[in-house]
Amino acid sequence: MATPDAVPAPLGLLAELTHRCPLGCPYCSNPLALDRDHEIDAATWARVFREAAALGVLQVHLSGGEPAARRDLPDIVKASRDAGLYSNLITSAVGLTPQTLAALADAGLDHVQISIQDCDEESADHIAGYKGASMRKRAISPNRARSRQRRSMPAPRATAGLSPISWPMTSRAARRAATLPMSAPCLRSIFRRARPAH
Repeated sequence: MATPDAVPAPLGLLAELTHRCPLGCPYCSNPLALDRDHEIDAATWARVFREAAALGVLQVHLSGGEPAARRDLPDIVKASRDAGLYSNLITSAVGLTPQTLAALADAGLDHVQISIQDCDEESADHIAGYKGASMRKRAISPNRARSRQRRSMPAPRATAGLSPISWPMTSRAARRAATLPMSAPCLRSIFRRARPAH
């Protein structure tokens, strides 16, 4: 009897640090009823990161909700660095401050990925359910650049979550993202269209 091939080691770990988020995007899969008391603490995340690295994981994607809602986010980033993992913060950037960015850079954060709901500010705020969200995302870029001076860190990547509302604006979104002081913009579709049956 033939033995099955060994399962390759995972390369990445998605760490959903919290379900809390200031935005209210309609396509989000986070639960509406949130219980902060059941979030995994930083010490447990540190153990998870060490165990993941021992399995062969190379990178951790710090997500949520909004991971910047966690006051211990710099501790979590440092734990990922101590475990030898490449860290990627997936954020709305709405809750980030220059002080938070500086602390994350000092803790060893490798990459920042900012989610953008639409290239049109009014539409983006409408999709996010947060008036002024788009403006706060743009405002963080110069602060992010200053934080990069503290430690060598790549520019943030803009990730546009394309909803059915913003699909017609995909090319405009790509052009807009290319003007931001960020590394290669990435557009991803939140909703995938089903393939027609043959």
